[in-house]
Amino acid sequence: MAEKTIHVAIGNSDDKLSQRDWFNFYSRVDLIVVSFSSHIFGRWVSAATSPYQNACWALTVDNSWARDDFRLELGRAAAEYGQDAISWNESESEMLKPIGTVRSWN
Repeated sequence: MAEKTIHVAIGNSDDKLSQRDWFNFYSRVDLIVVSFSSHIFGRWVSAATSPYQNACWALTVDNSWARDDFRLELGRAAAEYGQDAISWNESESEMLKPIGTVRSWN
């Protein structure tokens, strides 16, 4: 059965936030993600040399009540840091099986 994967993304490409505020916003969202996620697959941030500041998390949430509270807390964080939005994307994850011979990496 396919599982829903959620991607949460934030950005500061409009430079509304100072570097310190961006760090605090990222830290706040990361804490929310850790608090509500059942499993975190990964965290990604833009390169330090990029002209854009972005961050993304891939995760799952087991309970619908947790999902609703999670979304509410992200909205509060967006308001607290003067952001227009936080991106929330849900999709069905499908595990693709290898085709042909599986190479051994030992």
